[in-house]
Amino acid sequence: MRAGTLVNSLSWGMSRLLQCATLVTASQIKQKSDFIANNFNKRLIKAPKLYFYDTGLACSLLKLTSSEMVSTYYLYGALFENFVISEIIKFQYHSGLRPSVYYWRESNGLEIDCIVEKGNKEIMAIAIKGGLTFNKGWLKNFRTFQKYDMNIRNKIIYAGETSTVLSGIRVVSWYDLLSLLNETI
Repeated sequence: MRAGTLVNSLSWGMSRLLQCATLVTASQIKQKSDFIANNFNKRLIKAPKLYFYDTGLACSLLKLTSSEMVSTYYLYGALFENFVISEIIKFQYHSGLRPSVYYWRESNGLEIDCIVEKGNKEIMAIAIKGGLTFNKGWLKNFRTFQKYDMNIRNKIIYAGETSTVLSGIRVVSWYDLLSLLNETI
């Protein structure tokens, strides 16, 4: 979740958010994800994103008290992204690895939500979508990112029920999250 979005949602000032962020980072309640900067592009956005290890805490801060409120909340996609990325980070920690989770975003809005660098110079690019049905538009950012001529495996994880492969990209239901997590180590 971008810091500015969180500030607006909580009606806090940025200084209060940064104070709280320092506290919750020290308490291991949230994780910061940096941008990836392997010379992908000179038009990168370099602001870090904040992820809560406990999405229930994030929902509590946003005063979301039921699953119905979460599913209709305007930041549902950001909460779903937070959930998936926090699970990847926790899975890597519990596998004895230092988390290698980043994101990529250009100034024109093209974004890959999660980039996992693996030890063998392989990169996994993951788009995280809160939608229940697949949308072909989700594939477009991969085309741009793929131009950087690296060993990249593209994945989409979404809130729907069916996993498949489309245009060489694995589309993973959140029900199959464990299989995706196993690929991040």
